[in-house]
Amino acid sequence: MTTTGCSPAITLVSCTRGPQHIRGIGGRSQGADEHARERIPAGAPALSCGAADRARAEGDAGFSAAGARPPSPAKMQGASGTGHYVSMHQAGRCKSTMRPLIDAHRGECGTPGLSARERYSRAIGMGVDFVEIDIRRTTDGVFVNYHDDRTPSGRVLRDMSYAALESELGDELLKADDVMDMVDGKVGLHVDVKEEGYEADIVRFIQSGCARSEVVFTSGDAPIRVIKDQFPNVRTGLSLGDDLDGAPPWRYLQVRLSELYPRARLQRSHADFAAVHQRLARLRVLDYCARVHMPAWVWTVDEPADIESFMRDPRVAVLITDRPDVALRIKSA
Repeated sequence: MTTTGCSPAITLVSCTRGPQHIRGIGGRSQGADEHARERIPAGAPALSCGAADRARAEGDAGFSAAGARPPSPAKMQGASGTGHYVSMHQAGRCKSTMRPLIDAHRGECGTPGLSARERYSRAIGMGVDFVEIDIRRTTDGVFVNYHDDRTPSGRVLRDMSYAALESELGDELLKADDVMDMVDGKVGLHVDVKEEGYEADIVRFIQSGCARSEVVFTSGDAPIRVIKDQFPNVRTGLSLGDDLDGAPPWRYLQVRLSELYPRARLQRSHADFAAVHQRLARLRVLDYCARVHMPAWVWTVDEPADIESFMRDPRVAVLITDRPDVALRIKSA
């Protein structure tokens, strides 16, 4: 992505009526009965409606809806701050206040004057759900976190050594394993694969260095299909809405139509979720994702009014933003 559905099911405990299954639009039902058996320890006190919502907001229902595997029970307890679990099938009549998870795009990159390390450190400290990195590889085999394929001087990144790249970029450059060290066990990691040809190397590298965090991968059609073919249990999202500057008109029209009607591309890639540019999301893609229970990650949403709008949309599983501080403030309001 050039710049990330809702919960499949959730139950609020100690509400006014008996069992009621609440299904979120855009999330996939994934063994709700099994989840329900695991969710409430014996003897755990019931939660009020508000406490149950808050527990869910940081619990595995949100991660499942986002297309990521849920955290362990111990991790969920620590994240929720309640020490309790939310049952999937003992719902009452109170309304859910579910909101999308927050994915900090390249850390807190919307705040000027910060080094790359500071952007990630600040985002993690805020309590976001995911941070996003853009992964590329230098000629000497170092995985780096850098968005563009060229440096400011115009040099092609994949043709540069790490030393040459570091010399030009300074504190704007981070190795991918530096980010993993900061992230591991604290928040989820969203890896945007920027190039083709070494997808399996990327997945193995990330898995070896970030074992304690939820990890998802996004990219275009070919890389996602390669990853799913070789690592079927890895969670992936197909990016829709990437930059087409310079494309001939026929190609532009072809790609944009395939994004507005993405069923074939999503099926061919075997992606677990759709990573959708906000303009496409507004047109019709969120409706499609909701209809087929495909989680939708929407990028890159930075204007406060847009953040607030998507935050209220039950079809959005994850909101990807350069302004995680603003998103978290709106989410908690």
